[in-house]
Amino acid sequence: MLLNLLFFPWLFDLYSMVHSSFAILILVSLWFHIPQGDLFEPPRLYILLASTLFAGVKLMRLVTIAYLSRRSLATVQVDTNRTMIQISVRPTRTLDVRAGQFFYLNLLDFSLTSAFRSHPFQVSWADRDANGRQVLDFIVQPRRGFTRKLLLADPRVQYKIALEGPYGRHPRLEEYVTVLMFATNAGISGHLLYMKELFALRQDPSTRTQKISLFWEIDAEVYRYWVREWMDHLLGLDNESNGVEFLDLHVFVRGGYLSSETEPGQIEQPGVRDRLTIHYYPLDARSQVASEIEKRDGPTIISLCADPRTTREIVRQVCSRLNEEISLHELDFQPWISPIND
Repeated sequence: MLLNLLFFPWLFDLYSMVHSSFAILILVSLWFHIPQGDLFEPPRLYILLASTLFAGVKLMRLVTIAYLSRRSLATVQVDTNRTMIQISVRPTRTLDVRAGQFFYLNLLDFSLTSAFRSHPFQVSWADRDANGRQVLDFIVQPRRGFTRKLLLADPRVQYKIALEGPYGRHPRLEEYVTVLMFATNAGISGHLLYMKELFALRQDPSTRTQKISLFWEIDAEVYRYWVREWMDHLLGLDNESNGVEFLDLHVFVRGGYLSSETEPGQIEQPGVRDRLTIHYYPLDARSQVASEIEKRDGPTIISLCADPRTTREIVRQVCSRLNEEISLHELDFQPWISPIND
């Protein structure tokens, strides 16, 4: 596990190519090492079937990518502090995208090698632009390799993009009365679309959700502005809920305060309805989740998109209480311990 955490981010592209190359090499080696015989009799028949299946899957994947990606474009925006990258994709065809899902993206004309580098990114937001065209947004923290090179992208350029997906699980959060979400740094991107979907489902009679609580820990206060536009949109939807409190947002700032007057331990509630609370101290994940479980109302799901340390603390606290009333869900993508070391 430790070796995977240390080296996999560096070797992702190489691993993808080597995996397919070794599969082909094994099939070729088997072909030359089995006894001579009729092509359509075992064991050569088995090698032929395996090769045909392998080639068919690869061909079907390429056809699907070409179908989804024809004339699809992407823009890449880098925030002024170079701590966040936003990839906005405008697919030619409208895709059925759900919260928690991800795509493999290739920026075809970004660099000489980018066309051969496919990376998975979780969908942060899905909406439509002024022309009614679907826009998929992905929040990326620059690390090493491909994501570091994205810092050099020109925001004025529309890059040709190949996309494959969506993939990933989509649990039905609307079946739970209470939804608790925990995130650290870029992990917030995994929860935003869930919150948007739950707002859209509020009027559905089958929706049981009465309360969404988000606990987001960030290393520096400037990280708040990664998703400010989408957060404001969600808070605006909550302001239309006729006084019924549906959304409860808590941001825990570990350091890097924007104001020199801010002191550790302060708590602020900007806005008129106290839907957002900013805590200028680290999140105590274990005590927070224990407190929320004690005061929960009805079936509860705890959704995690947090670094390994936070996830481990919450899982340990929750495991002994898991039953038909409490469920635990970890998103397919989790942020790393440090957003800097990729």
